Amino acid sequence: MTDDIHTAAERLLADYIGQHLTRDTDALLSRCATQLSDTFGISLREALRAAEAAYVGSLCGIPRGYIDIDQSTANRLILRDYTSPGARHLITLPELFQLVAASKAAHATAG
Repeated sequence: MTDDIHTAAERLLADYIGQHLTRDTDALLSRCATQLSDTFGISLREALRAAEAAYVGSLCGIPRGYIDIDQSTANRLILRDYTSPGARHLITLPELFQLVAASKAAHATAG
C-alpha cells in the first residue's frame, strides 16, 4: 500500500465517519474502500485493507500490543500487551465470538 492510498483512506474516513453510526463500521469501511478503488484503480480487496489499516490507526496513536501470530492458531488468539511487559492474553474463538455478540448487543441497545 502506498502512502498516497493510506493518506487518502485516512481523509475519507475522517470525512465519512460522522455520517455513520458507531455500529456501522462495515458500511463505513466499504464506502471508503469503494472510493479508494475508484480513485486509485486498485482492487476492492486491496482498498479494503487500506481502509481497515487507516481505521485501526485512527483508533489509537500507539498500539497497546499485538496479536502473536506465531503462537495463535485457528481457534485461539495470543495477545501480547505492551503496557505490561511479558503479559500474554489467550482468547479462544468462542470467547471472541461472545465479545463480538456482546458488543453488537450493547450498540443495539444504545442507539
